[in-house]
Amino acid sequence: MARRDADSSSESEGEGKADQVNGVAKATTPATTTDGNGGTPKEGEAEKEKLVKLDPEEVGKPLATAHQPRHYGEATDAAAFAFAFGGFNHTPTYKELRQQQASEHLYNAYLFPGFPFVSMSVGYKNLYSGKEDKRGRFQWQTSVPEDLGKPAEDAESEKWAIIVRHVKTYNDPKKVLSVHSIVIQSPLLKELLKGVLAGYPGVTVGLKRLEFSGRFEPLIHRWPELVQSIKELKEQTDSDDAKADERLKHAELLHDLLATEFKDSIDSATDLKSQGVMTYEHLWTLFQPGSLVFSKQQSQDRIFRLHSSKYGQDRNGNPVYWLTCQYVDYDGTRWGTNKLNVCIPAYEGTKPIISLPTLPLDFHGDSTALIDRLTERGGKVETLAGSHYRAYNGVGWRMGNMNVKEKYTVKGRVVIDTYGWNRFNPNMSVYVTALHVKDTPAAAGTGGGTLAVGDYGGEDEYDEGYDDDDGGMPVDGFFADEEDEDNKRVTMTDEQKMICTPLVRGYALKEKLWLNFFVNAVQDEL
Repeated sequence: MARRDADSSSESEGEGKADQVNGVAKATTPATTTDGNGGTPKEGEAEKEKLVKLDPEEVGKPLATAHQPRHYGEATDAAAFAFAFGGFNHTPTYKELRQQQASEHLYNAYLFPGFPFVSMSVGYKNLYSGKEDKRGRFQWQTSVPEDLGKPAEDAESEKWAIIVRHVKTYNDPKKVLSVHSIVIQSPLLKELLKGVLAGYPGVTVGLKRLEFSGRFEPLIHRWPELVQSIKELKEQTDSDDAKADERLKHAELLHDLLATEFKDSIDSATDLKSQGVMTYEHLWTLFQPGSLVFSKQQSQDRIFRLHSSKYGQDRNGNPVYWLTCQYVDYDGTRWGTNKLNVCIPAYEGTKPIISLPTLPLDFHGDSTALIDRLTERGGKVETLAGSHYRAYNGVGWRMGNMNVKEKYTVKGRVVIDTYGWNRFNPNMSVYVTALHVKDTPAAAGTGGGTLAVGDYGGEDEYDEGYDDDDGGMPVDGFFADEEDEDNKRVTMTDEQKMICTPLVRGYALKEKLWLNFFVNAVQDEL
């Protein structure tokens, strides 16, 4: 009888405590089922067990020292997991418990048919943005928004040659709506535009959805070509060709749409160009991507291939019209292209095109002689590719601290060596994109925009070789070997010579400095 009392006392002390069984913390409670007469609990009655998940902070701690469980999982057979961990006397760590999670999940599914497998349902759950507050913030919700309308473009809209999207216009007394964008769907129009927009950077006419927006730069820049193509179609219709007649109707539809919407811009640009002047607001009509432009840089006449252009701001926040220009340079092993950003500051009223710091080559007074002179200069740069011992009499420069040019008067022997320049001046190395690589910008009229502050810095920040764009910088950090068979120098074309840089890099022996030299000041002998 005394022994029976001692056993009862021992069971009483264990009430409410968590037993540790091989990685499964279980909360035990005394059995409450009676024998029907209010007697003691039945012998052999199974205790209720609940799985416990521990905090990640307790990784590595023995389970016996872990905190009390915060919540419980499904009931399971702890003895099975005790065997998996190596016996009831082993105290598993949290890491060991985590390793058994997959097994626990499957074990629960075995014990309880219908036990849910998390993330295993085949399908997807739709969530929708809720009502926005005044700051544009919203909460995700499971119900479809009540104010949701039907899509504007559907099967019915696909039958039309052109889709025209309109937006409200403010502060314009002449109209209340303006064209936001258009989608060219007609295959006849796409066929026509293949010739009109041939070679225009960033435009692929063969797309299923050919879309133009903003100021429609590609179509406005090629307006004369579009008008000429329509004129030729009219001549073809005289032969009673039914297909030509249908093509003409589609072409005139596009022409009338653009002429109505952009009549003021087209007429103003045409009139300004005929007078040889231009306003700041219409500069975008003057510069067509892919065209040749003239500019003076470091007192040197230059011709560039225009890559792209946009309205923006300089580093001081002043409005400017940015032009990204492309030229040919040498990186010590191969010829390639690089970029230079120049700008036209904002101005009031009209200004002679010839007086602009950068202007289309067609407006240069003596473009033929200029082209011949720059082509010859580019040929001289080509002959100095590699390592050469020459004389120099002129100004050399390099970029110093705070991105300021340091100029030196050099008169003496120099070594022209761009490869050595790159090796000993890695912060001022010349990187180029191979000549055969097509670098095509996105056309502004197909989704353009305005440059924000910081997109381009000031004009002084963009001297050749020091652009933020690393061009063809090797991803592995190694310079190509001069004697590598894959880097054999190709012969430049006349156009590539024309847009070639006037700079060569080398070492001034007397000054003991690596400098940029102007090729026209390089001589065979002093």
